[in-house]
Amino acid sequence: MDRLASIIELSTLLTTSRIIFITQNKMAQKLVLPLMKQHGDKILDGMSINEILAKLYPKFTEDQIAQHKNIRAWSIHLMMPINQEIINWLENDTLFRTTYISAKDSTKRLLANKLIELHAHLLLWKGKYNALIPEENSNAIVYLADEERHGIGFPGGLDELIQKMMTELKKNAPTLPVIKNKPE
Repeated sequence: MDRLASIIELSTLLTTSRIIFITQNKMAQKLVLPLMKQHGDKILDGMSINEILAKLYPKFTEDQIAQHKNIRAWSIHLMMPINQEIINWLENDTLFRTTYISAKDSTKRLLANKLIELHAHLLLWKGKYNALIPEENSNAIVYLADEERHGIGFPGGLDELIQKMMTELKKNAPTLPVIKNKPE
């Protein structure tokens, strides 16, 4: 049962992280697209979202500053804490992130490898975050697998593997007896 509870916790953390990422990315796109039209997309072509925001930050209107502040706040107060929680989960995990799994159990082995990739991804993300966000107000967002290629992206297929693992573990979970109240 500890295994099921543990993998459900990770799934919940990853779902929360994905929702934050998608929402923050939409906020950043909403700010960047008009900026590219306004300041010339040829000049900004090939730049990452954060590079565009940082470069144009001194030219922002009050409304753009407010949007940028929100995007930055999401990095500081939402993405960093949830990513740290996932790092903590991974570093404390003794059940899933092991490569000492029989080769015939390909799902568990693949999950272990994806969790190791996820750990590396998040450590690189945290390193880039620490280098960019605290010191410079013009930086607002941290991506690894963008135009700058500062790291590895989120491991593809991880959500499906976690779902498979939860399904497998649910099959083996004990069923709890249902206690019906007796009428008085």
